[in-house]
Amino acid sequence: MEANVNIYNDTQDLLAPQSIDEGIALIQNPSSLRGLIELEKIFGNLFTRQEIKEAWKLNCYDIEKSALYLQDLAPENMPEIHQTTSEIKEKISREIELNDIVEPNNDTLIENVVEGPTRGKIALEFSLSPQYINTTVVIFYISDEILKEIFSFLSPCDRGKCATVCRTWKHIDLSTNYLYKIDCQRVWNKEQSRPDENVFPQPFNQTSVLWGANFPEEYKEPEEYLKSFKNWRNMWIKRPRIKFNGVYASKTIYYKQGEANIMNIPTYQKVVFYRYFRFYDDFSICCLTTAKKPRDIAHNVSKIYEGVRVGEWAKKKSQIVMHLLAKHEVYTYNFKICSTFSGAHDTLRLEAISSRAPNDLSFSIMNLSSDAWPKYFVFYPFK
Repeated sequence: MEANVNIYNDTQDLLAPQSIDEGIALIQNPSSLRGLIELEKIFGNLFTRQEIKEAWKLNCYDIEKSALYLQDLAPENMPEIHQTTSEIKEKISREIELNDIVEPNNDTLIENVVEGPTRGKIALEFSLSPQYINTTVVIFYISDEILKEIFSFLSPCDRGKCATVCRTWKHIDLSTNYLYKIDCQRVWNKEQSRPDENVFPQPFNQTSVLWGANFPEEYKEPEEYLKSFKNWRNMWIKRPRIKFNGVYASKTIYYKQGEANIMNIPTYQKVVFYRYFRFYDDFSICCLTTAKKPRDIAHNVSKIYEGVRVGEWAKKKSQIVMHLLAKHEVYTYNFKICSTFSGAHDTLRLEAISSRAPNDLSFSIMNLSSDAWPKYFVFYPFK
């Protein structure tokens, strides 16, 4: 068994290509893989392994010509070789079978190598390293049209990741503006309005009281602003948007003083809780405050969940205005959409909070400097 392993290792070393041309030659001519073994057996005592491979390359990777060439260089007492290619193949097949050497599968070998294009195409190349030489080296040339069709099955986020792979894929992403048009029209397909279900009591159920006299015209984005993005891809990346496939969450930590202990020393308690906002495409929203972590509760946050507060939201450019009902009061939140990286739009920065009561419609501004109010809400997608 040890002898068989040594024969196999020697064969692998002999067939390991030293260059791309040599590797392609091995692939194009399956008989070369076995013919080189026979040349090693016949001339191994007279020439080094490197000299045999050099003779093989000088004769354009032809085994029969290489054998004649080496015979001419051999001493005069070297017996003349009269073996044909078929005899060599038959003898090598027996040798491989006896020594348990893995024989290449001729059905999978490439007979012809097509010269690939230099521009506008992408070549996906399998390695020419020795562990692949005994199987196959496959080269695919995919046209731009096929790549565009493949990109059409990907999400905008995945297309953006593909664009970082190479220049060709970036060119494909830049030239598929029509895909981003579909994405933009899908996200921004509704004009600003109020939800069908009005959850606010009197007098906040009136649009003029809750949102003002200029709603919804005040929240329509002007045409000049939309034209400033120049193309659909740029709009998808730079135009702020709200995500509906998850929740925006914040973690708040603060300490409050407790009762003094028996030694009359004051104690402090650490308070940790989370706030979750879930936006809906009908411009409704729900909010949940709980001690549960996002991985435990995020997928359950909805308008029917016990303890949630409901309300409405509106957007203008990067600004979000949200009205939440809390008992008989209405809390108004002002956010700005931010991104952790270009095109993410995955963070809401809290800028202001105010409250109004039914008997007093004036806004009461709340102080956000305390630790009880978070600064950012980070998006958590549903798993």
